[in-house]
Amino acid sequence: LLDRLQKMDVKRLGPLAVMLTVVPLLAFGPAERVAPTHWALLVGISDYVHFDDVEGGDLPGAQYDAMGMRDVLLQRYGFPEENIRLLLNQEATREAIESGVREWLGANTRPGDNVVVFFAGHGSQMWDESGDEDDGLDETIAPADVSPTSTDFDISDDMFGEWLRDLPTDNV
Repeated sequence: LLDRLQKMDVKRLGPLAVMLTVVPLLAFGPAERVAPTHWALLVGISDYVHFDDVEGGDLPGAQYDAMGMRDVLLQRYGFPEENIRLLLNQEATREAIESGVREWLGANTRPGDNVVVFFAGHGSQMWDESGDEDDGLDETIAPADVSPTSTDFDISDDMFGEWLRDLPTDNV
């Protein structure tokens, strides 16, 4: 093969050289990466949709906690910026948090990857429907669109745990 390449016309060698260089590299695309990487979903809710008149409803500072966590992950732990999703205030709805975990992290993480999920905001409790809580109550996180009078939008610890267990990595 080397003898043939040496005898070839230089003009014809150009495309062949490109093919011989590029084709092997295609085998190592993003879907085939083997080294673990870092991912983070960071949620900070200072301004709740339905808590305008509720005493103690909004939390000045929760969004800054999430932004501070982002800075630590970037600067100290070397997380790639494109691997961090930040949901702040009213964009951190139940649907957006679920989508962030199940769809964004679910589609991007691989076995062995490291995942950080951070939540700064309100928490609450709701009746335990699975029977796994001694006190009869599940703990919840309160997304931005949570209702102060209903648990319909709360994310229970059981549900959140199920979302995390569905990720393709155990390093959460």
